Amino acid sequence: MNATRRTLSILLAAALAVVLAAPSAATAAEAKDGLAAVVDTIPKCDPDGKHTGPSLDVAEKAIQYVIDGKEAGVLALIGMFKNADKNEDYKAYYLFHAVATHVKRPGAEADRKMMCDAIATALAAKQPTIVKARLLEELKWIGGEESVGAVSKLLLDKDVYSFAAEALVALKAAAPIRSAVGRAAGKNQTALIQALGDLRAAKGVPPVVAALTRADHDARLIAGYAAANSGEPAAVAPMLKAVDTQSAYERSQVIENLLLLARRLGEAGDMAPAKRICQHLLKTQTGDANVHVQCATLLAFAQACGDEAMDEVLAAMGSDNPSIRSTAIEAAIAMRGAKATEHWVQRLETATPASKVGLLSLLARRADAAALPAVLEATKDADAKVRAAAIKTIGAIGDEKAVAPLAALLGAKDSAERAAARGALLQLRGTVASAAIAKAVGQGSPEVRATLLAVLAAREAKDHIGVAVALTGDADRQVARAAVDAVGRLADYKELPVLTKLVVSAEKAASRKAAETALVGACERLPDKRKCVAAVAGTLESAKGQGLASLLRVLGTIGDRTALNVVRTGLKNADAAVQDAALRALADWRTAEPAAELLAYAQKTDKMTHHVIALRGYVRMIGLSSGQSTAERLAMAQKAMAAARRAEEKREVLGAIGGIADPKGFGMVEPGYQDAGLKNEAALASIRIAQAVAGAYRSEAKAAVKRAMAATDNKDVGKQGEKVLYEIERSEDFITGWMVSGPYKGGIGDKKKHPPEQPDAKDVKWKLVSASGRQPGVVDLHKTVSRGGNICAYLRCQLWSEKAQDARIESGSDDGIRVWLNGKKVY
Repeated sequence: MNATRRTLSILLAAALAVVLAAPSAATAAEAKDGLAAVVDTIPKCDPDGKHTGPSLDVAEKAIQYVIDGKEAGVLALIGMFKNADKNEDYKAYYLFHAVATHVKRPGAEADRKMMCDAIATALAAKQPTIVKARLLEELKWIGGEESVGAVSKLLLDKDVYSFAAEALVALKAAAPIRSAVGRAAGKNQTALIQALGDLRAAKGVPPVVAALTRADHDARLIAGYAAANSGEPAAVAPMLKAVDTQSAYERSQVIENLLLLARRLGEAGDMAPAKRICQHLLKTQTGDANVHVQCATLLAFAQACGDEAMDEVLAAMGSDNPSIRSTAIEAAIAMRGAKATEHWVQRLETATPASKVGLLSLLARRADAAALPAVLEATKDADAKVRAAAIKTIGAIGDEKAVAPLAALLGAKDSAERAAARGALLQLRGTVASAAIAKAVGQGSPEVRATLLAVLAAREAKDHIGVAVALTGDADRQVARAAVDAVGRLADYKELPVLTKLVVSAEKAASRKAAETALVGACERLPDKRKCVAAVAGTLESAKGQGLASLLRVLGTIGDRTALNVVRTGLKNADAAVQDAALRALADWRTAEPAAELLAYAQKTDKMTHHVIALRGYVRMIGLSSGQSTAERLAMAQKAMAAARRAEEKREVLGAIGGIADPKGFGMVEPGYQDAGLKNEAALASIRIAQAVAGAYRSEAKAAVKRAMAATDNKDVGKQGEKVLYEIERSEDFITGWMVSGPYKGGIGDKKKHPPEQPDAKDVKWKLVSASGRQPGVVDLHKTVSRGGNICAYLRCQLWSEKAQDARIESGSDDGIRVWLNGKKVY
C-alpha cells in the first residue's frame, strides 16, 4: 500500500454562532408533492429530545411556501398537528412556529394579519385541546386587535380558558375579561380575575371583591392581588379583616397585597384608604416577629401618602429597633411633599450635632432645593462635623447660587471643609453652575483660584477653556500650573498650539514638565492623532534643547505613523538631550516600526545607557511583531542576541524567544544551558515554547521540556516543566495540532460553499492552531477566529497510518459541524 493511501485527510467545518445547521432534506422527500413534502424537509426531533432545525435556505423555502398558500395554507398546516406528547407533529409545529416568527418581522403586517385570521378560523372549529392551546400561545406573540374577538369566545371554555386569558393579557384587552368574569365560576373565574389583576383592570368589578371572602384559599389570594394591583378601595375592609387569619403564609400574602393596594391608592390620589391600611398594620403587626412588616409598611406609607405619614415616620425614628430606625430614614427620603422638607429643616434648627449630621444626610438624599438656605446656614455651625455634612449636602441640592459660598469655603482653615467644598462644587448640576465657577476663578487667593480651575477641568466645562488659557501666564505659579493642567484636560485641537508653545517657551524644568504632561494628556484623549501630530510638529522649528526633547517625547506617546518620521530625525540631532528623548520615544513606540533603527543604534553606540535603551526597545518589539512569521521573529531575536553585551540583555532576549511558538526556538535557547547565568531563563523559555507548540510538535516539545528540566536548578522552573509535561502526556490520545482557516461569513448550512470546500480554490489561508485548555483535544475557535455571528471556520489535519484500517472520528460542537474524510463528506 502506498503512502498516499495511508494518509487520512480530515476536514471539519464548525459553526461559531447559533445557525440552523442540521443535515439537508432527505432526497426521498424531494419527490413528494405539496405541503407534506415541505413539512418533511424539516428534520425529525433528536432521539434525546433536543430540537433540531433545518438549514437556513430550507427553512426560508418552507416558510415562504406556507405564506404563499395564504389562510388556506396556514389552516392546512394546522390540520397536520397530531399527538404532541410523542412528537408526532414535531415537524409541522416547528414549521408553524417558524412561520409565526417570520410574519412578526417589521414590514410584514399583511402576512401577520393573514396568519392571525387563519388561527381565528381554526380556533372557531372543533380542535383538540392541545391544538387550541398551541394556537393561543402563538397569538400571545403575533396577535393584534383582530384576534381579540376570537380569543374572547374561549374565556369560558373549560379546557382552554387560562390560555385565552393569558393571550388577552398579552394583547392588553381587559374589556372582554371584565365582561366574562361574572359568568365564570370556580377556577375559570379565578383565572380571569388573575388576568384582570395583571392588567390592573379589576377595579369596579364586583366578582373580584366577592372573591376576597371565598372559601377557596387560592381564589382569595388571587382576588387580593387583582384588587390591590388595580387600586380597588372596596377591597380595603375585607383584606384588613383577612390579616387576622391563622395561616402565617396567607397572612404574609394578604399583607403584601395590602401594601401593594396602599401604593396603588396613593398613585391614584386616594389617600384616606391608603392611610387606613398603613396605620392599621403599624398598630397591629408589632413585636420582633413583625419587624419586617413594620419596615415594609413605613416605606409603603411614605411612598403612598407623602407627608401624611410624617407622624408615623417620626415615631419610627425613635424606635429601639435599628432596622426600623434605618427604614424610617429611607421612608423620610421617599416622602413626597414640601411639607416634609419644611419639617426636616425646622428640626435642623434645634437638633443635637449628631442628629444634624443625620438630618443633613437625609436632606441631601431628598435632593429638594428648597432646603438650600437652611443648609447654607448650617455651614456656619460650631460643630466641624455638621459643617462638613452641610457642605456635602449643598453639592446634592444646590445650583449656581451655591457657587459663591462654596468658593469662599475653599479658603477655610479646616482641610476637611476645603475638600468637602471642592467635592460639592464638582457635584453641582448644570452648565449654569459651571459658568458661575468660571466667573469665580478671577477672585480669591491663589489656592482658591487654582482649585476652581481644577474643578472646571474635572467638570469638563469645555465652554470655559478660555478662562484657563488666559491664566496660563498668570504671575502666580500655582494658578498658572493649574491653568495649564486645565487646558490639557479641556483642550480641543485648536488649543493644542497653546500647550506646545508653553512647552517650548518654558524657562524652568518644572513648568516645561507640567506643560508637557498636559499636552500628552490632551493628545491621548483626542481621537484624531494626525491632527495632534500636526499641532506638535508645527512648533518643532522654533524648538531647541529641552523644549525640543519634550515635544519629541510627546510625539512618542501619540505613536502615530506620521509622528514616527519626525521622531527619527531626533536621533541625528547634535543636542544630547534631544537625541536621548528621541531614542527613548522610539524604544517605547507602540508598534514595531522603529525596530531596525533601534537595532542599528544598539550595535553602534558607545554609550552603554543608550545601548541598553535601544536593545530593550528592540527586544520588546519582537513581541509586537505578531503580524510577522515566527521565522522572522526568531531572526529578530537572533540579531538581538548577537547585539547583547551583558547577561541581563541576553536574559531578556531569551524571554522574547520563549514567546514565539516555533520549535526552531529550542535550538536558539538551549545553548544557554551551558551558562550558569542564563540557564534558568533558557530553560523557562524552552518550556514556554514547548507549551505553545506541543499540539503540532508533541514529541519535540516533550523532549525539549525534559532537557530543560535537566538543565535548570530553579524549583519554580522545574515545577512549570512538570506541569507542561503533564499537559502534553494527557493529550497523547488526541489530535492536538490543526490548521485553521476562517472565519467565513455564513453558517455551514448555507448553500454557498466557502473556499476550503472548493477543490479549485486558491490562496486559502491556513494557520496553526493547537488544542489547549483543561479538556484535552478541545480547540476553542472563539478565541482563534470568532468575528461576530453566523460564521464558520474550517479545521484540517493529516494523519499517517501504518496500515489500512477503519477510521473512527469522535468530534462535536456546541453549534454545528460537518466532517470530511479523504475529501468525502461523512457527517
